[in-house]
Amino acid sequence: MPSWLWATEILSPNVAASLLIGIISLGWAQAQFAASVKPFLTYSCLFHNAPVTALESASKKIFRVTIQNPGMGLAIVHNMTYRIGVAPNRARSDAPKLEYCDAIKELESHKFKYGKDFVLGQMSFGAVIAPKDSLVVAEFPLEMAQSLPQCDIEIEFEGILGDIYSKEIYCIPRQGIILDSHSPLWLPS
Repeated sequence: MPSWLWATEILSPNVAASLLIGIISLGWAQAQFAASVKPFLTYSCLFHNAPVTALESASKKIFRVTIQNPGMGLAIVHNMTYRIGVAPNRARSDAPKLEYCDAIKELESHKFKYGKDFVLGQMSFGAVIAPKDSLVVAEFPLEMAQSLPQCDIEIEFEGILGDIYSKEIYCIPRQGIILDSHSPLWLPS
């Protein structure tokens, strides 16, 4: 091997180190940007004594399920499905996934009236949950919420970078609705 090959310098050590640091910085900046535009969906289930509600119920206590996007990215909805369990002994995984109209029919077939006993939210394909926004996805009077063993909503959504996410919302808590002063759902009247 010729000796001049070893003497050839393509990049000086300082330039090579600067180039390496630049490439690492670009990768880090891209990862930070991707994380900053990622949607992050969460939800809350609380009782409200508020008179303003979508329900036409005489009940004073309304169980409201709200979905929030505290992240900085848009959440673009692809699909929304529901799991309704009306039999208390039915395994939760046995409940079929239903589209919006089928979920309404399932609840109405068990003598629950839409608008009086429950309100379910619907988001169609392409609906957007904006950053720092929140939407009410379900409301039940206290009596209805305690008599319904399962009402789950699964939302498939996409971030603006094309990543697909899924969020499952348990409208009725898994342990049921327990009203005592130690419950996180408890709101004093």
